[in-house]
Amino acid sequence: MATPVSIIVLCYNKVAYTKQCLRALYANTDTSRFELIVVDNASSDSTPDMLAEFAASHPNVKVIRNEENLGFVGGNNCALGSVEGEYVIFLNNDTEVQPGWLPPLVETMAEPGAGAAGCKLVYPDGTLQEAGGIIYSDATGNNFGKFDNPNHPEYCSFREVDYCSGAALMVRTDLFRELGGFDARYQPAYYEDTDLCFTVREKGLKVFYEPRSVVVHHEGKTAGTDVTKGFKRFQEINREKFIEKWAAELRKQPAPGPKTGANVRALIDRRFRGKPQVLAAADEPPQYDRQGGALRFYHFLQYLVESGHQVTYLARNVTERPPDVSLVPYVERLRRMGVVVHGLNAFQPSKMDVSQPLPPIQRVLTGHDFEAALLFSHREGGFVLNHIKALGLRMRIFMDSVDLHFLRKGRECRRSGGSPSRWVDYAEGKAQELATYRQTDCVFTATAEESDFLQRGLGIRQAAYVPDTFPLSRDVPGFDEREGLVFLAGFRHAPNLDAAMYLMSEILPHIRKELGDVPLYLVGDGPPDSLKKLADEHTVITGWVPKLEPYLSKMRVGLVPINYGAGIKGKLCRAMGYGTPNVSTTVGAEGIGLTHEKNVLLADDPASFAKAIARLYNDRELWERLSRNGYEHIRERHSRESVSRILLSTMFPTETIAEFRQVRDMRFFDLVAGGYVRLESGRQAEAQSEFRKVIELYPDAGEGYIGLARAYLAQGKAREAQATIARTPESETGRQEFTITQARCLLAFGRKGIALKLLNDLASRDLFDVFFMEELGTLQFAAGGREEAQQSLERALTLENDMSTRVRLRTALAEVKVALGDVHGALEQLSAVSQMYIDINELQGFHALDVKMGELIAQALPPAAELAQPTPEELRDLAPVLRLTGMRVGRLGPISSREYHLHRARPEAVPDWLAEVFGALDGLARRSAGQGNVQVRTF
Repeated sequence: MATPVSIIVLCYNKVAYTKQCLRALYANTDTSRFELIVVDNASSDSTPDMLAEFAASHPNVKVIRNEENLGFVGGNNCALGSVEGEYVIFLNNDTEVQPGWLPPLVETMAEPGAGAAGCKLVYPDGTLQEAGGIIYSDATGNNFGKFDNPNHPEYCSFREVDYCSGAALMVRTDLFRELGGFDARYQPAYYEDTDLCFTVREKGLKVFYEPRSVVVHHEGKTAGTDVTKGFKRFQEINREKFIEKWAAELRKQPAPGPKTGANVRALIDRRFRGKPQVLAAADEPPQYDRQGGALRFYHFLQYLVESGHQVTYLARNVTERPPDVSLVPYVERLRRMGVVVHGLNAFQPSKMDVSQPLPPIQRVLTGHDFEAALLFSHREGGFVLNHIKALGLRMRIFMDSVDLHFLRKGRECRRSGGSPSRWVDYAEGKAQELATYRQTDCVFTATAEESDFLQRGLGIRQAAYVPDTFPLSRDVPGFDEREGLVFLAGFRHAPNLDAAMYLMSEILPHIRKELGDVPLYLVGDGPPDSLKKLADEHTVITGWVPKLEPYLSKMRVGLVPINYGAGIKGKLCRAMGYGTPNVSTTVGAEGIGLTHEKNVLLADDPASFAKAIARLYNDRELWERLSRNGYEHIRERHSRESVSRILLSTMFPTETIAEFRQVRDMRFFDLVAGGYVRLESGRQAEAQSEFRKVIELYPDAGEGYIGLARAYLAQGKAREAQATIARTPESETGRQEFTITQARCLLAFGRKGIALKLLNDLASRDLFDVFFMEELGTLQFAAGGREEAQQSLERALTLENDMSTRVRLRTALAEVKVALGDVHGALEQLSAVSQMYIDINELQGFHALDVKMGELIAQALPPAAELAQPTPEELRDLAPVLRLTGMRVGRLGPISSREYHLHRARPEAVPDWLAEVFGALDGLARRSAGQGNVQVRTF
């Protein structure tokens, strides 16, 4: 074919718009890339003369003149015989193409399975007309983003859609010829473009929206906008024809839904992807060709998109990274994958956001129904994690550690003989890193060793090993085809720069002794001048290079002289994927499962490192063995297929994995737990919704009914709760909770006697769950069973070691003992609680007990007419002193009222130490409350 693209412009009168369309087309398009076919549909104005003049002065123009108006369908079809391009574009005469509009469409049609591609259509006032569209089950359509900001991130990502408008639409010429053009049933116009897109998909091909191709559209300039007259009336007529033709397919389409808002995007994506939305977040878009960790994260995003997940990427910065890196190409790469990219430093306001007076980050987080979040490292993902937690959003949070930063920092401190401030920085950083990990649902590590270390060594139970991906070269040059040594590194990363300085200053002199002038290449981004100064005439420091393959496939030996760090060393694995064997330090090879002499050579001092290099460089048999084994190691452990499978099965268990009982149980547990979390936080309506979902998915499980009844009780709806409990399936599972909830319903109706009988029957069983025992005792007390409540709570205390639970149990038990008249027993329980508060430095709870214990001591002191009895207010001030005195002498409780009374009646019978204490108390009782508190702290 002479040209790649044939552009068909159909016109009927409106000569000014046609002239404007053609002028923009030639001004903004490479004329060598297209031929133009203009079809004049029997215009009665000056259009024919203008077209004749235009064709005479412009190359590649064909003009077809129809004697009658054949409409959009007939007019475009009559041009089909003149098309010579591989692709054909239908372009309305009331459009103006913008600079750079054509190459992205051609690029899109090269995508596997592409059958048609549409543009971003913009109104002349700058608002969006269409970013692809969706067709509902009644054949009505929705142009995504209409009247919104065309630069909003939601409209800037590449994706598959139901249809794109025929105002600017590209299709394969061979496909269009096979179809015989637009379906003539839609003559003269409307629904022919939608029908074409549905036919494309019927043939197993795809319709794509290409956001980089921007076209201004003066909508309705030819056919008008009134659907009751002229050509426009055929819009409704042809909708009925479309329904008749595509009835079966329309049944698969979604029901008519929202016309605007973020939910439309979710509906469009779900139509084609059908899998949960995922939030991904980092400081910047992944610079996959500059940083190993960024490449790892980029691969994760690829696997999520390829498996059908809708991915939204949130970054703080999407423009420039000092001193010299533009982030725009990395943003575009993500958008080309179909990822929606939001940059907080370049946030584009959108009409869909106007109703939400929230900061940009919260607009993104609350504007989508994310099921999972994938965050890049604790340092970059932590800010998003904090917002997710603060907003109370329900999504599973995964964090890629990349490497254990605190482990690398500790090794760096040791290597540099770290100052005290560096060690303090290490300790603070470690605490922060681990605290962040503990807030996630799962931490990904690049090595199995680090995952095991987090789980067993640091108690972070949810950690998973997800390997890095490394390419495998199909062509591995042999020993004789290679020459030179290579060290790959991003020199902005401190361990890499340290390794490079170590290589140049300490190892290189030994290399020169062993191998002479063998070339040495240091390849990577950001080498500083201090490193360049160490290079000799046989050393090349390249800086950033667009491709590593020329170095990896031509160098004979790779070098990994890393002295500290953590995680996996991508430079080592990338080299092995090209069949390049390596000499590495022990630290450089850790976490990959390599074996000395089998797939790597290991050496940890400069002289030994250089000797290993020389040996590998000159020994063909050794070289070929390490090259072969290293390549196989990468193929088995780090291929796209294996890593993708591990990542997806960890984040979203596959159907096969879902058959495991543990996975089914976990899903059930998460739903039930989610309902109770909402109930506990006061979100009763959300809790009801969650428990209804449990009932829907697991109708034979009692937990959903019990939870729903509890949600009703929290709202004071006792009748609804009782009706729900009555529907609970019979099962031994959850019978204890069923009985307790039933008792709660009875108490809500004031039937304490029946409730207490139920609870006492439950208490007679062998219960060993402290949470049941605690709730049981609390309800027995509410039902009037004080002694029974005391027994249940005391029994619960024997079962529980957790401090916070014991505080709760002892506090409840003190209340029960007060009701039973056992003030001394209540004081003993509260004194124990006070000691716990001291142990955990919980000052608020500690001070709250001062008032409670003062009131109880006032009750415990008998009246004595002959003595000056302290007032209750004075005794509240004395309570901390009494308690602390008891602790000082190793007593179990505070000073008893008997001892206090004895002191007042017979001071000579009191031991000296106690007389001294009581003397201080007498002085304290005469002071004001504020002074008394000061005295307590110095006592």
